[in-house]
Amino acid sequence: MPRRRPGDLGRAARHPVRDGLRPAPEHAAVARALVPRRRDAAGAALSATPDGPPPDDRPAPSRPVVPREAGAALVVRDGADGLEVLMGRRSAASLFLPGFWVFPGGRVEPGDGDGDGRWRAAAVREVREEVGLELSPASLVPFDRWLTPEGLPRRFDTVFFLAPVDGDAAPVRDAHEIDETRWVTPATLLGEAREGLPVLSYPTLAQARRLGTATGVADAVAACGTALPPTTITTIVEVDGQPVMHVAGPDGVPRRFGDGPVHPSELAQRPPR
Repeated sequence: MPRRRPGDLGRAARHPVRDGLRPAPEHAAVARALVPRRRDAAGAALSATPDGPPPDDRPAPSRPVVPREAGAALVVRDGADGLEVLMGRRSAASLFLPGFWVFPGGRVEPGDGDGDGRWRAAAVREVREEVGLELSPASLVPFDRWLTPEGLPRRFDTVFFLAPVDGDAAPVRDAHEIDETRWVTPATLLGEAREGLPVLSYPTLAQARRLGTATGVADAVAACGTALPPTTITTIVEVDGQPVMHVAGPDGVPRRFGDGPVHPSELAQRPPR
C-alpha cells in the first residue's frame, strides 16, 4: 500500500481525538442506531432497550459484506476567515449515518463508467442531488480514500475529492437525504467537535484536520496528487469493553487514532457479537 508523504496534508489526519474531541451524551442514541441488532429465529429485530439496541448476542453477518464503491466531495471555497468546506447533515431517515454531518457523496452506479472516472461521476451526481451544486468531473482533485471496517452491515470503499468552487456558490439541500447545510472552516468544525457537536464520523474528523493545515483552497489543492490516494483501512477492536477504531500503520499493525475519549463514531461502529 502506498504511503502518504510525511510533509503533505495527510500528516495531521491520523489523530482526530488528540485535541480533546468529545462526544455529546445526547448523540449516543444516534450512534447506537448503526449497531447491528439482535434478531429472533424468524429474523425479526428484537426490541431495543431504552438506551439503544440489545448489547449482547449480536450475530455477525451470515456472509461477508462486500464494500460498495462510493464517491464523495469536499466542496471548498475561500471565505473571509480562510478555507471553508460545505457540510450536510444526513436526515434521520437515512440508512447510513443518520444525523451525522458529512460531505456530500454516494455509491457508484453501474452507468458511472470505469477507472477513477466512476468515483468522479458518483461524487458529481451526489453533490448535484444532495446540495444542488453542479461540478465538473475534471475539477475534482483526489484527496482521500477510506474503507469501512469489516463486521458492519453496510460497508463502503469511498474516494473523497476536493471540489473547489466560487465564493458565491449557494447550496440547495434536497431535504430528503440532507436536511441542513452549512459552510464552515475546519477550525470552527473541530472546535465544535471538542464540545460534542456536531456528530462527525472519524473520516470527517480526519479530513477536517487535514484541511485545517491549508492556508486556502489553492494550498489544499497543491498538497494533493493527481492519482487516487492510498486506502485508509480501519478495524474495530474492543478495549476495556469499549469499541475503538484503529487505522493500520505502514507495518500493518493497527494503531488507535489517539488517546482521548470515545467518539460517537466508535460507538456507532461497534463490532457485532
